[in-house]
Amino acid sequence: MRATPGAAFRGVAVALAILAMRLAAAESPAAAPPVPGFGLWVWGHSHCVDPQARAGLLAFCEGHRFSDVAVTVPPLADDPAVEPALRAFLAGAAARHLRVSPLRGDPHPAYPAVRAQELAQVKALLDLNAALP
Repeated sequence: MRATPGAAFRGVAVALAILAMRLAAAESPAAAPPVPGFGLWVWGHSHCVDPQARAGLLAFCEGHRFSDVAVTVPPLADDPAVEPALRAFLAGAAARHLRVSPLRGDPHPAYPAVRAQELAQVKALLDLNAALP
């Protein structure tokens, strides 16, 4: 199966974003307290499943003094590795005093045909949140 041009572009974009985060983190000044209300939205979810991307994103946020990060969260039911990886990301964010807002970011859940499945995903995220320390 051949990759579409859009998929190839997204792959390159993710790789460049990870590289930029690593370079920025390496050049950032020593850690200082986060700036309240200063944050970013991370589109995509490689930070959840890739330990290097997770470490790079957390270092980038800390180095640039973000206090908030909104992240796209993949469906928990689609891959059993997502929940432990998301827990690791949330623990890393908490250790850096980052407030995380998990977002779905996909307009398709508004369709009646998938509404029940999406509500189950929202419940899974709420249950995960309730189980966190």
